Amino acid sequence: EARRQAISAKYRIVLLMGDNLDDLAQQFERKSIEDRFIEVDKARELFGKKFIVLPNAMYGTWESAIYEYGQLNEIEKAQKRTNALTSFK
Repeated sequence: EARRQAISAKYRIVLLMGDNLDDLAQQFERKSIEDRFIEVDKARELFGKKFIVLPNAMYGTWESAIYEYGQLNEIEKAQKRTNALTSFK
């Protein structure tokens, strides 16, 4: 958030782009998966206009949210990922 505030002090921000929701607004930071979904729904009018997401399926804070920001071993992480992620059918 400090980075966005520093830039907005001198410039008018017309678009935020990133590979992670945390790149876009503070409201997404350190939230559970459920809370991130709620925040995305609240900001839905901004996506495609002010917020552009370039998904990075390899890593990001979305992954930390799945792990509930905890210290998990690899087996626990794999189980959390399996339970949280769904594929297209």
